Amino acid sequence: MANRNRKRTTSGGYMIPVPFALFTVVISVFALGYLWLGIQSEELGRELKKLEASLTNLQKKRQYEEARWANVKAPREIEKALSMHHLSMTWPGDVQIVRMSSADIVEALAETESPRRLPAPIQRVAMND
Repeated sequence: MANRNRKRTTSGGYMIPVPFALFTVVISVFALGYLWLGIQSEELGRELKKLEASLTNLQKKRQYEEARWANVKAPREIEKALSMHHLSMTWPGDVQIVRMSSADIVEALAETESPRRLPAPIQRVAMND
């Protein structure tokens, strides 16, 4: 009878226990997730800082424009602009003023109001069938 070859051949590698390998993989995944969250947090922080800077800049611009507008609509500035453009404005005369009583206003509003119309009926078009 021929002798059996009872040598066990190994692949030549080092065997790691399965639970230890799983534990290492899980810990690695958690570590990578933690690093990813940290990177995302830092990026959002930088973006937030940039947005806050632009907000303060826009608030300063708004305040500047409000002050400028208040200055432009001052009576002295309006008169200066009118004289610069060679315009003369005067108060309206008595002939140009129309005085109305409250009854006249109600009557005028009643005349201008149009009666409510119902919407036109929808017609079927061959393309919609």
